Amino acid sequence: MGTIFFYLATYFFVEVTGRLFESTVILALLAGLSLTDWLRNVFLFLVSMQSLFYYVSNIYQSWMGFGSR
Repeated sequence: MGTIFFYLATYFFVEVTGRLFESTVILALLAGLSLTDWLRNVFLFLVSMQSLFYYVSNIYQSWMGFGSR
């Protein structure tokens, strides 16, 4: 929660806010694995669907949207 609050509070003022937030995403994913059984399943489903949506939406871009042309 602290990371999200920091991100939202500094988004318009600090240039590196996005990079700081990306650095802490792994902590949020690890925290999601410590949820109870049904919440963990919902969390994993939502993360999987978001990842699938990202890859499907970038399928025709060079390097799946990760590279430059």
